[in-house]
Amino acid sequence: MTIRSTDSNGVWCNNEHTLTIIVKPTFWETPWAILLIILVTAAIVSIVLYTLLYIRRIKRQQHETMEAYLALLSEGKKTEVESEKNETSPSLPITSPEDEELMQRMMAFIEKNIGDSSITIDDMASAVAVSRSGLHRKVKHLVGTSPMEFLREARIRKAIQMLTESSKPVSEIAYLCGFSDPKYFSKCFKASTGQTPTEYKNAL
Repeated sequence: MTIRSTDSNGVWCNNEHTLTIIVKPTFWETPWAILLIILVTAAIVSIVLYTLLYIRRIKRQQHETMEAYLALLSEGKKTEVESEKNETSPSLPITSPEDEELMQRMMAFIEKNIGDSSITIDDMASAVAVSRSGLHRKVKHLVGTSPMEFLREARIRKAIQMLTESSKPVSEIAYLCGFSDPKYFSKCFKASTGQTPTEYKNAL
């Protein structure tokens, strides 16, 4: 930058001077800062992707575990669930002996009382010999649903079996599977299968 000055009369003087101004960039404008931002962004994206994939894997395992237990219930089997899972679904997580025993007791209770519409989570907790919160926490961890959601899905599977194998009216099947209201049964059935019980039966 070149600068000049004037005298007291406002006449420009022949006194040009060159002034050099150097503006140093802030840290965030340096290549190191840009590299740091790229690395931090990449790390955050990696962590988010890993977390999402981990959650998806856990949910898939929970769903597969629930399907294995429901399959045993629908078939009326009382054999060791862990050995059955290992034969048919080797990718399923192996539960601890305590968790396995809990699920066995809960399945036995559901199989025995699946037609009782008055069952509550307190009844299930008492049968399994754990607290209500403990049962909810354990079942949610193992199969990804609450105990009552698991019971409802077990009832739907039982209803599917009865719709397939018997000629009983839909309303009677609803009562036999523990639904006190056929309309609520139809709503739950459609949410699970995408069809109403009547639509499912007619499609057979």
